[in-house]
Amino acid sequence: IYNIALSFFANTKISSIVIPKSVGLAYSRVFNNCTNLTSIIFEDGGDVPLHIGKDYWLENTPLSVLVLPARTSKIDNYWRRGSNIQKLYIKATVPPTLECGWGDSPDECDLYVPVGCRDIYRKASNWSSFKSITEYDFDTNPHNVK
Repeated sequence: IYNIALSFFANTKISSIVIPKSVGLAYSRVFNNCTNLTSIIFEDGGDVPLHIGKDYWLENTPLSVLVLPARTSKIDNYWRRGSNIQKLYIKATVPPTLECGWGDSPDECDLYVPVGCRDIYRKASNWSSFKSITEYDFDTNPHNVK
């Protein structure tokens, strides 16, 4: 599997999903109206850059925590609009390109980044307006974040 796009899982009853490291695109309303979705895990590793988001990517989902792998390269506009995301964990040491046009205010979401990367994210375009930016040790606890 290389791409998951265009409402692929929209309106389904899935409650959790593990997305393989071969996926480079998870884009455009992929999880829209998945009202049982509480867990998305992107597999670590691989060398395929990950591009996610756009058009109500997580609208009407109960998902409150999202962990993105180190290979995350771009998050498109409106990725969080209509969602319940309260905590975003990004394992990338270089901030992914973050398009403007949130749809929801990022100041309602806490951002967790690798140890030593907080200042890099604060200075990167569109990343400084999160509610908080906290350094997190992904080596100790990669997926079971609290």
